[in-house]
Amino acid sequence: RVSKGKVRWFSLHEERLTRSALYFGYSEKTISKALEVLRTCARDCDGIWRVTVSRAFQDDTQHQQLWGGSSSIHVRYRAYQPPGEIRLTCALGMYFPDDHLAEYKTTSYLRSIEVKRYALRHGFTDAIRVSPQGWISECSSSNILIVKENGSLLTPIAQGLLPGITRQGLLACATAYGQPIVEQKIHVDELRDTC
Repeated sequence: RVSKGKVRWFSLHEERLTRSALYFGYSEKTISKALEVLRTCARDCDGIWRVTVSRAFQDDTQHQQLWGGSSSIHVRYRAYQPPGEIRLTCALGMYFPDDHLAEYKTTSYLRSIEVKRYALRHGFTDAIRVSPQGWISECSSSNILIVKENGSLLTPIAQGLLPGITRQGLLACATAYGQPIVEQKIHVDELRDTC
């Protein structure tokens, strides 16, 4: 999100993009170009900007045609609209704690779309992903932070979920201000009791 000409928590975006890109075999040159595009977006207009990169294939033109592979950078924009009333439900069986690729948006985005569609079909704005064993993780496009009665923050452990930029930023701010933070497995029954 760009606000007042700045990308919110740019260094966290930079860190996640670099880690993901290197994991999936993008060149450092391509990563640098994508980050420069992200910086440039901040000067253009406040709103939600998405910068995506297609990976270049080195082997043959057949794969380029099938999978893109142009190493091109794409930019999408939409105006920011503050959320209205948020109504949550639980999406049982849509959280997989042992999915090591969940931390990469590239490999977990379709699952987010499925969760959002599930929520909308049932009359909600979003859904909390719940494992078959009842452990919660995150929503389709947001992480979960619970403020307990004693003022401490409770958040699910990061295992099997996308490490959200806002989540990281809020946890860093809370730590800087001495706010107690508890990261633990949270069962859906505990969430119901909390809310």
